[in-house]
Amino acid sequence: MKRLVAPFLLSLALVAPVHRTLGQVTAEDFKRVESDLLALTESRDLMKADLQKLHDEISALRAENAKLRSDIALAGKDNVSRDELKKVVEQVQEVDKHRVADGKCVHDQLESIAKLASKPVVLPSVEDPKPPKASTKRPAPEATADKTADDGPELPAEYYEHTVAEGETLGIIIAAYNKEHNLKVKQAHVLKANPKLKDPKKLYVGMKLKIPMVK
Repeated sequence: MKRLVAPFLLSLALVAPVHRTLGQVTAEDFKRVESDLLALTESRDLMKADLQKLHDEISALRAENAKLRSDIALAGKDNVSRDELKKVVEQVQEVDKHRVADGKCVHDQLESIAKLASKPVVLPSVEDPKPPKASTKRPAPEATADKTADDGPELPAEYYEHTVAEGETLGIIIAAYNKEHNLKVKQAHVLKANPKLKDPKKLYVGMKLKIPMVK
């Protein structure tokens, strides 16, 4: 405080009339100057406090502004616009349409396959393979007696194809098909359906036979 008073007194002495000397400055003048300086000091301290408060508020506002900018930037990255969301929904709907169409196509194909599988197989007329060994024996009487088989009963257009297994005879084969498929096949039917089969007793393993579906 004294360091502030001394310069002030010096200034006062310089601006005072020349005829006034330091001896004429009274104690009352000194107190008044000291009181003014004290008031100025208090005002300065208040202004400093106000400035510090304003500085703190500006710093807080700047920090809040920076946070808002950061939040807005993050929101722009994470969120999608209404148009983008609509486009995604349309793509999902298009994929679902294709899925339904593909499912219907698969269902129709499965139904078609099931219908085909339920129908009996109609085999084309093919020549039976020759037996491994040619026989030089003359046909048995039973075979010659059946030479009129070509003029026998009418045959249906549908057949079962049978591969002769070991130990099977023509009678066993016919009986098995009649029982399993509820048919009324006779030996004459089989002989007519298989013109290459001259002797029903001469079957060999692996031979292909047509069993007509006589009902």
